[in-house]
Amino acid sequence: MHPEWFNFQYFAAWFYSEFYLIPYCTMYDMCVDKDILYPRNEEYSPYRCLIIPAFINSKVQLKSYDRMLMEKLDSQTLSYSELNRLYRRKEARENEIREMGVRYRNILQPHVYLALENYKMF
Repeated sequence: MHPEWFNFQYFAAWFYSEFYLIPYCTMYDMCVDKDILYPRNEEYSPYRCLIIPAFINSKVQLKSYDRMLMEKLDSQTLSYSELNRLYRRKEARENEIREMGVRYRNILQPHVYLALENYKMF
């Protein structure tokens, strides 16, 4: 976590400046996401996070199978068929997330919509 966010006042200031509600969602249906702007990001920070609806956040999170394939990609132990499968899954996931951005464009913050439109899994 970014050092600023260990001070709750800094986190709260960021949160309330970024927070928005969408129809049929409560404050508890919104999530701080660290992966859309920077895939495989490991740090929560005011410069790398967005607030998005939980139903979109659940689509962005990597499934365990994808995570396993990406670890193999990092270690360069991926077979050709696994690599092919990973890139097909990557393309399908990116398209699904872009489609969600288009579907919910009218209720998302403009910078969130643009982040979904430009999403890359890796």
